[in-house]
Amino acid sequence: MDNSTNAAIVNAKVAFIPVFGWDLTFVKTDSMGNFSANLLPGTYLIYSNASGYYPEFYNNVRNIFHATKVQLNSGDSLSFAITLQKKIVPVQHMLSGTVTDTAGNPLKAWIEVYNVAFNTYHWRYHHGVTDSAGHYSVNVRAGDTVVVFAHPFNHNYIPQFYNDKSNFMDADRIAISSDTSGINFMLNHKPVYNNGISGVVKNDSSMGVNALIFAIRLNDRHDGHKRYSAVTDSLGNYSFTHMYPGSYILLAVPERNYEPTFFRYDGTQTLRWKDADSVVVNSSGIVSGINFTVAADTDSGADMVSGTIRDNSGNPVCGAFVFAVDNNQQISAYGISDANGNYTIAGLVPGSYSIGTDKYGYTSDQTSNVSLDYNGNYTSSASFTLSPVDVTSINTAGTTVTNYQLYQNYPNPFNPTTVIKFSVPVASRVSLKVYNVLGSEVATLVNGEKPEGNYSVTFNGSNLASGIYFYQLKAGNFIQTKKLVLMK
Repeated sequence: MDNSTNAAIVNAKVAFIPVFGWDLTFVKTDSMGNFSANLLPGTYLIYSNASGYYPEFYNNVRNIFHATKVQLNSGDSLSFAITLQKKIVPVQHMLSGTVTDTAGNPLKAWIEVYNVAFNTYHWRYHHGVTDSAGHYSVNVRAGDTVVVFAHPFNHNYIPQFYNDKSNFMDADRIAISSDTSGINFMLNHKPVYNNGISGVVKNDSSMGVNALIFAIRLNDRHDGHKRYSAVTDSLGNYSFTHMYPGSYILLAVPERNYEPTFFRYDGTQTLRWKDADSVVVNSSGIVSGINFTVAADTDSGADMVSGTIRDNSGNPVCGAFVFAVDNNQQISAYGISDANGNYTIAGLVPGSYSIGTDKYGYTSDQTSNVSLDYNGNYTSSASFTLSPVDVTSINTAGTTVTNYQLYQNYPNPFNPTTVIKFSVPVASRVSLKVYNVLGSEVATLVNGEKPEGNYSVTFNGSNLASGIYFYQLKAGNFIQTKKLVLMK
């Protein structure tokens, strides 16, 4: 019933959540607001929800941790009167600012506003466009926490999160309690290179997924202007243009209901940046086909894990991923640390999890095991320490290397990019070059000192003709050559 008028609520949903077990039972109310369900004996939480009303647990509580448990014994016939409160239309406030270039000239730009829950899950719920003077204003809801992104019409400028942040994880979270002005952007001009990266983000049904995409140039951990951000269109397509040449790793952070992942050519999911495959961008040419298939969230529960991420000097680490891995080695849910290093992983179902963390430019082999249920262990905690590292390449294995090894490229044949992996058992001077059938060098992929490790580089043949080529690894006294085929 409506708690103010006692009027019957039609088509309200009532869920019976077993404290022990997995099978949830749902029923709906009839035209008189009545409901009934036949259940096995056990202990249950009762959850009620209806369009236009605040959902709640029995007895009149919004939080599962304070819900009244109902014991149902064999032969019982229990009756409950549930009242729901109508939702209050949220108060609207104005969020406003300007978008200019570094010289103060106004820029035409799309403004994307993302609502954020638990500092992590996000969805775009407002957007606007600047006027001729570079001003914008959008309506936002009181009580929301938002992230704001400026995407210029002119692709010669670099998109940016407020406040001069290059990615969603580190972006400032803005709490809305009144009209908020001064959310200004000053966008930098892109370098003049006729190059880029393009691809699509899809789910496992090949449907496009809305996502934020980030390209991070290796060796530029302290230079945010050599990181790039993009937003997919309604079909999941994205692109970057006018990029500094170099090796990049890419990250897709979809809206809620999907898990983020770094790019890998084999399509496997990872939130560890060292497991990402690098994409080489030359001074000209578009590297296409850098596609993501993102995994859907698992069934959502009410348990959570929280804690703090710090570096080895005790300073909080903002923007670190923290993820819960289930017994099937799948990521069930994730969180992102805030400016104080605090994180929350919400929406976990009862079970055992391994909690891990990672952030680009840091390393950590730590994990923490937790066990959750609905019978008192709703929450758990795990804190981690990350160590800064110098980023020189992507080491994909994270294990001890015993031999020099050059692996067959994948895919092969390829068009226009392929991945070449190699192993170095001791610190060595490494050369990895590509030659045509006449023995002329057409590309140098690696030329310098490398520590022990497993490495992955991307070769882009967009400027070459179709045909057979050879790639050769020289490291210490080791020399090995393999064949690759470019087929356009």
